[in-house]
Amino acid sequence: MDRIENLSLRDLRLLVTLAERRHFARTAEEFGLSQATLSAIVKKIEAAFGVPLFIRTSRSVSLTPEGESVVRQALIVLDESLILAQTFQSASAPLCGRFRLGAFPTLAPYLFPLILQPLQAAYPKLQLVLTEALTEELLRQLRARQLDGVLLALPQDESDLAVYPLFREPFCLAVSHQHALAQKTALTVADVPLDEMLLLEPGHCLRDQVLAACGTAFLAHKRIVHAAGLETQRALVAAQLGIAILPALATRKPDDSVCVLPFVSPKPGRDIGLVIRKTSQDDRDAQSLVAFLRHLPETQPLIEKSEA
Repeated sequence: MDRIENLSLRDLRLLVTLAERRHFARTAEEFGLSQATLSAIVKKIEAAFGVPLFIRTSRSVSLTPEGESVVRQALIVLDESLILAQTFQSASAPLCGRFRLGAFPTLAPYLFPLILQPLQAAYPKLQLVLTEALTEELLRQLRARQLDGVLLALPQDESDLAVYPLFREPFCLAVSHQHALAQKTALTVADVPLDEMLLLEPGHCLRDQVLAACGTAFLAHKRIVHAAGLETQRALVAAQLGIAILPALATRKPDDSVCVLPFVSPKPGRDIGLVIRKTSQDDRDAQSLVAFLRHLPETQPLIEKSEA
């Protein structure tokens, strides 16, 4: 027991991260350590418990049965440590201290610049740490306690997560100025020439949202072009190589390179929400962030409030 008491919370975080990553080099890089230092810490942790926790080969790292049990308990200890750390914070103002917030690539570059300065002005003691990644990776980091909250497209029906709807972001259609649709003031989804559609690469949630809005039949077209991101899509549209559906925040700044057309009601779009772990001890931070984002003046002209 004495040896276990000598372990730090950082040791437990490292243990959980290595169990999640199953890769020494990536875990060492994430903690700013050398692999030799990481190996020494792992040996110290294993010595504290008196059993091997990891099975190491030249190509992989996996947990022993004892390691799986220890990691499960370590996650509980880390959650309880957050409760303890925020005991005094709970008696004071919310959003004081570090909050690690993630968002996916078709939202982060457009929403983060809008919220940072107003959020810092409203909560000067907040230390906001931002992460951008695909939805699957954001959820992994959230569950691994590497993020405190993530902004995701809804629905997210995972039973271990708490979801706070924020707003509905409508979609627009981007075409070149030479396109036949460029003269229209508004259009319906039925007006979209699906054989010209540019799609994001698989893994982007916006790709799935576009397919949900337009149907999947056009995937049978031989001329399907995949782009790595929205700005690549925008450049391809400007070069008259296709058309693309863009979320409203991505069209907020004036852009003469493409023609952006709004849809008439019912407008296709996506619902954005803040997602946290249900095991989070005090949801006042999440509630405060939700209230802030729902009423952010900079987003109101383009963002429709969700009815959820």
